[in-house]
Amino acid sequence: MKNTYFNAKLTSLRRITIQLFTSLPKPSDIHFSLLIEDEKPITLKLIRQVASNNIYLLDMEIPFDYPFGRNCVISSSYLNKVVTIDLSNAISFPEFDTLFNYDKDDLGAIYTKKQTTFTLWAPLASSAFLMLEDKNGNFKYHLMSRKEKGTYKISVEGDLLNRKYHYVINNSGNIRESNDPWGKGVSFDSKYSAVVDVEAIKSKKRITPKRVIKSSLDAIIYELHVRDFTIHKSSDIENKGKYLGLTEANRKTLKGNPAGLDYLKMLGVSHVQLQPVLDYQGHDNPDIKKEYNWGYDPISFFALEGSYSVHPEIPQSRLEEFRYLVDTLHKNDLRVSIDVVYNHLYQEIFTSFEKCVPGYFYRHRPNGLLSQASGCGNDFASERHMGRKAILDSVRYLFEVFDIDALRFDLMGLIDITTMNKIVDIAKKNKKDALIYGEGWNMGNELPFDKRACSDNHERMPEIFFFNDSYRDIIKGSTFDLGIKGYASGDNSYSLGFEYAFMGSVVNHCFAPRFKETKQSLNFVECHDNHTIFDKYVVSNANEDKEDIYARIALTNALLVLSCGVPFIHNGQEIGKSKCGLGNTYNVPCVNDFDYREVDERIAMVKYLSELISLRNNELSFIKNLNTPEDVKKAFTFKKENELLWITLNEEYKTKYQNIIILVNITNEPINYELDDYYQALLIKGGLSKREDLNIKNGRIAPHSIDILVR
Repeated sequence: MKNTYFNAKLTSLRRITIQLFTSLPKPSDIHFSLLIEDEKPITLKLIRQVASNNIYLLDMEIPFDYPFGRNCVISSSYLNKVVTIDLSNAISFPEFDTLFNYDKDDLGAIYTKKQTTFTLWAPLASSAFLMLEDKNGNFKYHLMSRKEKGTYKISVEGDLLNRKYHYVINNSGNIRESNDPWGKGVSFDSKYSAVVDVEAIKSKKRITPKRVIKSSLDAIIYELHVRDFTIHKSSDIENKGKYLGLTEANRKTLKGNPAGLDYLKMLGVSHVQLQPVLDYQGHDNPDIKKEYNWGYDPISFFALEGSYSVHPEIPQSRLEEFRYLVDTLHKNDLRVSIDVVYNHLYQEIFTSFEKCVPGYFYRHRPNGLLSQASGCGNDFASERHMGRKAILDSVRYLFEVFDIDALRFDLMGLIDITTMNKIVDIAKKNKKDALIYGEGWNMGNELPFDKRACSDNHERMPEIFFFNDSYRDIIKGSTFDLGIKGYASGDNSYSLGFEYAFMGSVVNHCFAPRFKETKQSLNFVECHDNHTIFDKYVVSNANEDKEDIYARIALTNALLVLSCGVPFIHNGQEIGKSKCGLGNTYNVPCVNDFDYREVDERIAMVKYLSELISLRNNELSFIKNLNTPEDVKKAFTFKKENELLWITLNEEYKTKYQNIIILVNITNEPINYELDDYYQALLIKGGLSKREDLNIKNGRIAPHSIDILVR
C-alpha cells in the first residue's frame, strides 16, 4: 500500500514490536502474522499500541517462546508485504545466556585424518553454511545443522589439514562471511580460517625447566618482541625476526658476545615475556622489514601470528614452530610468558565475533554506542557467558597445547574479576607454578568498579600480580613529564618514597600500602610503552653526560632487582637502549630493533645486571622470602647520612651472613663511609662481586651507584 510500510523487532521471548509508518486512519485494523518456514501462519495478538503522528508502535504477542534458528518472517496480507524479524535485541534478554550457554570444548574445527568436525556458536542465525576449500583450491558450500545451545555443526570426511574455510551466517536477513571465532589456524593473510592438527602439537612431550618457581617472587621477567630481538644485522642469527630465531644456540654478536637465546641465558632471567604472538591485524607479510606492529590489535584469540613464521603460508607450521620455541626455551631453563590482549579486538565490525553474533561480544554504553575505555572503540564483554568462555578457552588452549608458563594481560583492569580468577584456576590446573599478571589500571568503563580486575581490587585476586606504576614513577620520575626526576635520577626528596617502593609497596611508609603481599607487586621502570629510561634521563638529567646517564641506568636496574616484589625488565633496559626520544613506537620498526652492537659497547652493563640477578637468586635469596608487611618490616632498617642511604638487614633476620648492608648513592659525587667492622664487598661499582680478598672498613662509594657489603 502506498505510503505504508513496517519493520519488526523481537523485544522479548514472546513479544515482537512492529514499527508501522502509515497514513491510514485505523492502523489497528491491520493484522500481522508470524510465518515459520513452511508452517501455517500464526496471527499475532495486539497487546499495546503507541502512536505519534503517522508512526505507530505495535506490541504483538507470540503464543510461545521465539523459535531461534528457524526462518521466521512477519507478514500482512492487507499490506501485501513480508519482513524479516530483527533479533539484535535478543542478546540483552535476561534469558539469553541461559538459553545459549554452550560449555562444551568442541567449538572451532576438530581435526582428524579421517574427518574434521566444525562447530560454530551463532544462536541468532537462521542458517549457517561452511564454505570449505577443496583439494583443487575451490570453495564449496556445506549446509550446517542447528544443534544445542545455538550451535551449528557439520562433519566433513577426508584429510583436510591446512584447508581454508569460512562460515556464511544469516543473521536477521543479513548474510556475512566470517572467519571462525574459535579457529586455531588461519591462511597466509588471515583472510580465512584454516584446519590445523591441534592434537599433534598437544601430544608432544613436555619439557620442565630446572629452575623451581615457588611463587611469583622467584621470577624475573624479561619482555621482548619476537621480531625486534633477533632482526638486527649485528648478530649471526639466521632466522631473523622469526619464532625460530629465538631457538638458535651459539649465536654471537659482531664482537663475539652471546646473542639471542644465549644472551637470555647469560642474563639469568627466569621468564621471557613475548609481546603478542596471537594473530593481529598489523601484517602477515613474510618481509617483516616492510611492515611492523607490536601486535596490540588482535584479530584472533587462538590463531598464531604468521609474520613470525618461516612458513606463514602453511597454517600448521605456525603451531609447530611456536611449540618448538617454547620447548627450546624450557630446555635452556627459561619459561615463556605470552602477552595477551583480551580487552578489545581490531575494528569490531570486521571481527569474526561480531559477524557471527552481532553486538554480543562487546560492551555498550547506555546510549547504545560501543564502550571504548581501551581507547580502541570496542571493549570486549568478558563478563558475558560466551565472552568469558572465549577467553577461558584461549587460556586453556595456550597452556595445554603450547605448554606456556605465564600470561601477561594487556589492560587487565578492563576484564572482570570472576574471569581473571577462573583464568588462574585454569593456569594452575595445568601448571602449579603458572604466573598470571597484568596492567591493573583502573580505567573507567561500563563494567562496575567492584567487578574490575584492577589493582585497587587486588585483595579479591590473591594469585594475580600487577604492574606497580607507583614503583616506576618513584624510582625514575614521572612517566608523562620527562623533565621530572625520581629517586634513581637524583632527587633525594624521594628517599622515603624509595624505601616504600623497595619494601614492595606493602608497608604504610609515607604512602598507603598498594598491596597486602609483595608477591603482587610487579616492579618495573620501563616496558614497551612510553619512553625508555635512557630517553627519560636524557631529559630529566640534561646536565649530565652520557656515561653518567648509563651509570644511573645501572643503578636503577640494581635497585629494581634488589627490591621486594617481582622484577620486570624490558629488552634493552640493561644497556640503556634509546628509541630516539619517541614514546609510543608500536608501528616504528627501526627504533625498536635490538642492536647487538650496543651490547658489545656496553657489555659491562649487561654483566652487571646478570651479576645482580645471580645475587638475588643466591647470596641475597632472602629477598624472595619477604612477602608480608611483617616480613619486610622485620628485615630492614633504613638510615640516611650525608645523602647516603643505608639499608641494613636486621640481625634477627637469619641468612648465611652475619650482616648485610646495601649502600645507595644517588648523587653526582663520591661519598666516604665508615663501618663498625671489616666487611666483604659482595658488589661494588664496576660489578666486582664475591671478592674474598676485598674487605672494607672505611669505604668510598662511587657516584650514582650501590655497594653491597656482607660480614
